[in-house]
Formats: sequence, structure tokens, C-alpha cells
Amino acid sequence: MAKLAAEDRANPTANFSLLTGDFNFLAEGERRFTVGRPIAAANLSRPMPATAQPTHWKTILDNWTELAQPFPTHLTSNSFAGSRLDRGFTSAPANQILNLDISVSTVGTPEDYEASGLSDHCPTLYCFGIRMRKPSTTIPISRNICKDPSFPIYIASWADSIQLVRQPAQEILRLYNKILLASARQVRDVNLYTNPDGSDNMRLVTDSISRAIWRQDLSLAKYLMTRNVFAASIIGIGPHGSIFNRDPARFDCIFTELRAERSAANIAALQKEEAAAASPNLRGKLKGRNQAARRMASMYFPRGKS
Repeated sequence: MAKLAAEDRANPTANFSLLTGDFNFLAEGERRFTVGRPIAAANLSRPMPATAQPTHWKTILDNWTELAQPFPTHLTSNSFAGSRLDRGFTSAPANQILNLDISVSTVGTPEDYEASGLSDHCPTLYCFGIRMRKPSTTIPISRNICKDPSFPIYIASWADSIQLVRQPAQEILRLYNKILLASARQVRDVNLYTNPDGSDNMRLVTDSISRAIWRQDLSLAKYLMTRNVFAASIIGIGPHGSIFNRDPARFDCIFTELRAERSAANIAALQKEEAAAASPNLRGKLKGRNQAARRMASMYFPRGKS
């Protein structure tokens, strides 16, 4: 399995693997669910004893990324407890997963299948599609750009150049929104192509490279290659305009490292907020966000991935 995952990551545009099944053990930190609807005893099947070997499986799954869904897939008849034993993992690199539309859901419930005498498990459905940006969608300005010291300077410069305060009152808001977007693009371009050495800026570069490759965005690929040395070393363009990754292993390692670094910083910030929170309700919310962030990090950036 480790060899298969390594082969897939070495040539991700040609290879893709999905590992699914009944693993017979819960994910780390996960709890069982209590079934809300009682089932007639006559309909309950008698599950066969099973062995799980979770330690062995976890060493294998360290090289795979889980495609998680929150609903139980298995019913334990003698205790009416539901659990998420049926899970799915992919060998695809994180930079590919984040550019796919992935939907994971259960087909029915394990209670229904148990009651009908078919199985104590319900099926799990995995759907994969290309994630495309909608033409009319306006992407919100990120927090990092808003915090950039040059952002207000660009806003003031644009406002002064068009004499914003002298424009008709009904046009000021629309023009101001355009100024915000134009200033944000300026900050992004300077960070991407003039000062790409910082970890946040480098993460933006790798995100853009990933989008160009997996969405086959030729104009973005050419734009990156002419303005960024790292992008030019990673992006390749075939004779028919197809875009490919020149060094998948290196790019996946850098992409994962930058994302994991950002994830660790977010978790540290949440822990600091949780420790400083005076309200029990706020502490509870921050604790839940912290647990969710850790769970997300363990799925996208497993220990053996890089």
C-alpha cells in the first residue's frame, strides 16, 4: 500500500487510488453515536466477531488522506450504538484534493439496513468532480491582504486618482468597492511576484501553481511562469497546451509543509484564545474549533505524507 501511494504521488496526473472499506475501528478521538429510533428485536441481525488491527492500519494510512463524512455507517445491534467504521482514503496529494469537488455521503442509514435484514452497515457514496470557479463569483479579500501595510496606501492612491469624494453620491459605494478589489490585487501581485520568500507569500504562490495545474488554467500558468522563478521550475506546458507538474514530489513536499505550518499557527492561535477566554461558552466554542482544526490537520497532513 505504501508503494502504491508513493507511485501515485510521483505521477499524480496519471495515477489516482481510492481505498475504502470497513476498517472495524474508530478514527482517533472519535466517539460512537446513540441510535435515536428503536428497532424491533426480531429484525436485528447477529454481527460476526471481527478483528481490526488498528495499529497496523494506522501505519499504512499515514501515507493516505481521509475523505471524511460525519454520519455513522455501522450499527451495533446489542447496544444500539452507531459508529463510522466505513471510511475512505485517497493517495492523491493535498494540492490535488483541494482543487477537486469531493462529496462523501451515506446512502440511507445503518438502522434502516439493519431493520430490513440486509446488513448492519449502510453504503457510502464517493463523488469526484472538477472544481470550477463560477464566472459571476467575487472572491472575498483575505485577512492577510487587509493587514498588509501597503493595502491602505493603494486604496488612498486609487481614491485620489479618481477623486472619489467628488463623484456622484450614488456611485461612490460602487467605485469604492472596485478600489478595494484593485488594491487587493496589487497587494497580491507584489507579494506573489516581487517578494515571494515569506511563508505566507510562498503559500499563495503554491496555491496559484496548484490551481493552474489541476484546473488546466493556461493563462494563469503562463502568468506565473513569467513572473516567478519557482513557478517556472514546477509548471510545464505540453505541445497541445496541457499543463503538467515537472516535479510532483518536490512540489507536494513544499505545498504540504507550508499548509501544515499555517495549520499549526492557526491551532496555536486558537489555543491562546481559549486560554484567555473568560466566558465558559466562549471557551467551549474555541475548544470545538481547536478540535476541528486538529482533525482537519490530521486528515490533510498525516505524519508519513511528506
